[in-house]
Amino acid sequence: MLTSGQIAHFETFGFLVLRQVFSQAEVSSIQSEFDAVWSEASGGRPWSGETTESRQPFCEMSPPLTKLFADDRVFGPVEQLLGANVIWGASGATRYVGDSGWHADDYNGLLDTYRAIKVVMYLEPVEKDTGCLRIIPGSHHRSFNQDLRPLDQQHSDPSLMPFSVLGHDTPGFPMETHPADLIIFDARAYHGAFGGGPGRSNMQLLYFPEPAGDEDAGTLRQIYHRTKYILRIAESFLNSDSPRVRRLVAKNLELGFDIIKGV
Repeated sequence: MLTSGQIAHFETFGFLVLRQVFSQAEVSSIQSEFDAVWSEASGGRPWSGETTESRQPFCEMSPPLTKLFADDRVFGPVEQLLGANVIWGASGATRYVGDSGWHADDYNGLLDTYRAIKVVMYLEPVEKDTGCLRIIPGSHHRSFNQDLRPLDQQHSDPSLMPFSVLGHDTPGFPMETHPADLIIFDARAYHGAFGGGPGRSNMQLLYFPEPAGDEDAGTLRQIYHRTKYILRIAESFLNSDSPRVRRLVAKNLELGFDIIKGV
């Protein structure tokens, strides 16, 4: 579980890196399951290695990976940061080629006082010169976040320099990890990856707090309608033998969100 210092770190800077969360045997099992689910989600088509590709939903397709995001070591910190009755957002997986420019996963500013948390696990070692995820500390705070909006221009044109430097020279903290580690960050914070070679792979888990009222519930509905997979309910979750997994999608069900059949 998180210490008071770790919680303060997250609230102030918008992220945490948790070291050695999993054993080597667990990491090997997760990597094997990742490859199997990726192959299934790709229809058996091998990854070309030429362009970045993502798959969503992902962990929902695998009972072992479903257990992963409901594991105390993952879910416990999320619950400490978001509070009780956490809502399942979605999972995804990506194999990267090249840089991933600075961006915030806040649905074009929709997340304001309402927030979301992403948990990311890289399946290979990643360092500052080999494509680790970087974050601009404190950029989840809305006043700072708004000042950073010009960075969005670099997505369409990486040569642009809204702050007189290229993306990889923009000040950011390198969240270097090994496969046993986890990154937890506020989805509103600006993050990106620079300098890595092809083949970096990760899994992303998305969680929302319980809505505090109609405004938050309305935000969830807007996110649902603006996206293709976020907040959808895997059919297997409804029939899970885990009370935690069933509870994660209880609010999604109450709000009338779609059920993904066969997943």
